[in-house]
Amino acid sequence: MLQQAGVRVLYRHRLREKGGVRKQGLRVAAITTEDGTEFQGQIFADCSYEGDLMAQAGVSYTWGRESTAELRRIARRSARPDAEAPVAGRRLTLRLGGKAAA
Repeated sequence: MLQQAGVRVLYRHRLREKGGVRKQGLRVAAITTEDGTEFQGQIFADCSYEGDLMAQAGVSYTWGRESTAELRRIARRSARPDAEAPVAGRRLTLRLGGKAAA
């Protein structure tokens, strides 16, 4: 599926610890790995355990379990016929330019 979509998956390419992300405005334009290789692209997926790319890009985030109040809010919202189903458990919310994408 990934090949058909033209997605290139690279394993064991650790992000450089300092200065591994180059941004243009709010957008990540390129990343640099520990061996000095630079990758440019339109989309980068942070698949590290710690969120290294996200942290170096300066993205604000929250993680952990939702509070009971948050789960109730999600349940109320999902009761609408046009709403997406709630997902309980771990959640990650990214904020870029003031807009959140969960």
